[in-house]
Amino acid sequence: MQRYVTTFQEFAEFGLYDLEELCERSGVLEIRLCLLNAASGRLVIKFSSHLSFRKAGESEGLVTLDAIAATSKPGRSFYIAEDSDYVRWLVKQSHGIQKPELLTQYTIVTVDDIVDVITLEPPSVFVPA
Repeated sequence: MQRYVTTFQEFAEFGLYDLEELCERSGVLEIRLCLLNAASGRLVIKFSSHLSFRKAGESEGLVTLDAIAATSKPGRSFYIAEDSDYVRWLVKQSHGIQKPELLTQYTIVTVDDIVDVITLEPPSVFVPA
């Protein structure tokens, strides 16, 4: 069973985030988030070595939300998925060129969306000025 472990807690204020922008430019996936009901509280996550990403509405991600509730701390926004079905899918699609032990799935849960990213390296995370 897929398990979720919280991550990025040192960067993120506790609360719900809204997806402000998701953009892929020149091979870099940039995700901009804003803390719901707050004047400040923005966060930018950049994946420079991502291989795949997907975005679903929260109501299309109920299985993911159930798995988070069963294996981690619900109510957070940032997770690493262990024993990932999505990673297994990507490895199968690449005919084994990609090795699962080199890939990490990050899951970002916002108030309305769930974004999954498979990457070779951790993203950069920062609070914009």
